[in-house]
Amino acid sequence: MSDTAPSPTPRSRNQILEDAWLRFAKYDQNASIAQKRFIQQRRWILILGVAATTLGVTYSVIEKKIPNWILPPGMEEQQFLHLLHFPVLAVPIILGVLVAISVKFNMGISWVMLRSSAEAIKKEIYRYRMQVGEYNPAKLTSAESRDIRLARALKLVSKRLMQTPVNQTDLLAYEKQTLPPQNGTPEGDDGFSDLNAEQYLAWRVDDQFNYYQKKAARLGKGLRRFQLVIFFLSAVGTLLAGLGFDVWIAVSSALAAAVTAYLEFRRVETNVVSCNISAADLYDIRVWWHALSPEARTQRVNIETLVASTEAVLQTENAGWLQEMREALSEIYGDKKDKETHDSGKLLDEVSPALQPNSIAGIPEKESPTLSSPIVEAPSEAPPVTPNASSDSVPPQKDAIASPSSEADDSSKASEPELGVDMTDPTAAEAVR
Repeated sequence: MSDTAPSPTPRSRNQILEDAWLRFAKYDQNASIAQKRFIQQRRWILILGVAATTLGVTYSVIEKKIPNWILPPGMEEQQFLHLLHFPVLAVPIILGVLVAISVKFNMGISWVMLRSSAEAIKKEIYRYRMQVGEYNPAKLTSAESRDIRLARALKLVSKRLMQTPVNQTDLLAYEKQTLPPQNGTPEGDDGFSDLNAEQYLAWRVDDQFNYYQKKAARLGKGLRRFQLVIFFLSAVGTLLAGLGFDVWIAVSSALAAAVTAYLEFRRVETNVVSCNISAADLYDIRVWWHALSPEARTQRVNIETLVASTEAVLQTENAGWLQEMREALSEIYGDKKDKETHDSGKLLDEVSPALQPNSIAGIPEKESPTLSSPIVEAPSEAPPVTPNASSDSVPPQKDAIASPSSEADDSSKASEPELGVDMTDPTAAEAVR
């Protein structure tokens, strides 16, 4: 489980960023592996469930009267029934074993927790490179450089992850020669150099905006396709009932239930909504930034606002996705796994006060910007230029940071991040995409 560097660090690279990208790559790689295994397991479970129903119905129909054309040459009816009885018994047994394996190894929980930690690290990397928040040079001391603060943020992410069921899995080391990993950064971003506001806008805001737009379009197309399949299977069931083939209705119902279950555990519909909202919020941030004058774009307070608002949007979307997946996994694994999953969420919050970001970095609480008020104090000689009610552009501080589930019931709000959460917390979102 050690983070083994794939190659010597070039002198032009920052060693702490090398370590940060290496840990991100490790979590990202293992999250992708866990995701593939989890989805494959769920697909096979759904397929075998439909197969078990189909075989059972087929056996009951054939048992009453075996057509002569079905019997192989030289085989009697009883021999054929015994032969057919084997898959009728074997498929449910295999299905039970696969369900037990899925519950035991918690691939779904490992997937969301690893993805959550990977995104938390990426957020810290971009804040470090933009020198905002606790990485602001004005807040650094001789004893607390921004490298030390990033190192401690990485430690906090790792510690929280290791307090979840992920600590029972075999995490593979990242052994490829490229850092940042493929698709870890947009084209043109080397992942190591410090960024200015325009680069951050292009490589973080615009990149994530395009990602959410494409993801929403892809998921929306898939959602429509699966819904059409469900409607078709419902019509087939009605047709079978009208034709007198009532026994086969169980097969069409099983197929419709399988498609519905697939949409449920993937949370396709809610993800489409969340992606569209996040894309709209990022677009509002971009419009606000373009509305600023060239002089205002150079002011530190507006740069801080740009980064804080963008990361708040990403954090809110990731936290909403994480909560949706937790609910889906709770339904899949049952009461016991539901308790373990929510206990894992508590562990992510109940960290020793000595390990909280403010205590680690020695930053007073009042100096930490929050999501509800992301604008830090402006230098005395440069008053902040922030969007207001009289501006034609939409202010990101309110709309862009709003949670996609802000109108949800109180029970869902209790498990989502509060808008006043400390932005210096590297895993306050503890979320993923």
